[in-house]
Amino acid sequence: MFETITYKNTTVINRKLKAEDLQNVIELYSTELTNKEIAYRQAGYHVEINRYIKSFKATIDINSTAEVEIPEFNELSTNLEINTALRNLEWKSPRKHLNLMVQTDGLNWNRKGTVSLVNRGDLPYVDADLMAFFTEGLAIEAGEVAKLGVQIQDVGFGWIAPLDDVLIYANVVKEVTIVNTSDNLEQIAGLDLQDFGLSLLEKANAAEIRTLLGLSVPVVIAQRVSDLTLSNGVATEINYTSEILDLFGTWDGTTFTCSEAGIYTINFNCHLMSTAGTVTAGDHSIAIILNSTSYSFQRSIHSTGTASVFISGQITVQLNVGDTIKSRCTANFTGSTATKLAGATTPTTLRIVKDK
Repeated sequence: MFETITYKNTTVINRKLKAEDLQNVIELYSTELTNKEIAYRQAGYHVEINRYIKSFKATIDINSTAEVEIPEFNELSTNLEINTALRNLEWKSPRKHLNLMVQTDGLNWNRKGTVSLVNRGDLPYVDADLMAFFTEGLAIEAGEVAKLGVQIQDVGFGWIAPLDDVLIYANVVKEVTIVNTSDNLEQIAGLDLQDFGLSLLEKANAAEIRTLLGLSVPVVIAQRVSDLTLSNGVATEINYTSEILDLFGTWDGTTFTCSEAGIYTINFNCHLMSTAGTVTAGDHSIAIILNSTSYSFQRSIHSTGTASVFISGQITVQLNVGDTIKSRCTANFTGSTATKLAGATTPTTLRIVKDK
């Protein structure tokens, strides 16, 4: 049994080097995990991340150093003379160095190559292809942790000056594959599930947990751990005080906004209690609000008073991108005794699971 989720995004790098950069290494992109990737790894999923850098170039216009003298050649010039003159123009003229840096251990930068930045006079700018320093292919394969950076080195003629214009350009394509296969289900079952809020799914044994993780993805687990007074006959939307899991980053404490279309199961449970210690006879229900439509899916009717009422249930819905989900509790009771959600005693809990 396995489940695979794949996605990719492209980041355009458009970084102009500045005088205040001095000789610092400029990191071109971050390799930090997103909240979504962290949550999947904590849940035991295999998360594979690869980055591909494409169209890595520099546009260069140097004006803060003396203009280089372009060598002249004739039909008698030998290849050796031509190559020597061009090499001297690049590496013996007044110049600055653009170092191309790579980091693979999260700490140390190493130089992979250097581009000479010289003043070419009347030429408006020069485009330098930086890809060739790393690969002969169409993309630099950086994997998950490798970073690319650039650095200006002062070789006796200063750093970048306000008169200079050096623009670094690249496309970074990030591809993410998230896989849950039978190979890692035993590992998942052995985790301390409380650390990830998964124990709140209230599965009786490891086999059921493995089955759940193989088929669906918890996206929101939220709790209200304080009491909330309910007005008689009023449908009250629940504001949650504790966020345990927000896989997609679209939960704001009250509302879940769908960012991936699919089938979702919503679990909701609460504990009703009277402020006087007894819940009087009444008709109490819980519901979800899908966009602006309320769907009641559990109801508790009591003809006589009782110490407390526990209501729980689940509903499965089809969500499209942009749809919103809220939770609601309605208490209808006789007499004047106020009723409350006893979150301080038993947390009011909402779980939203993406089934497929």
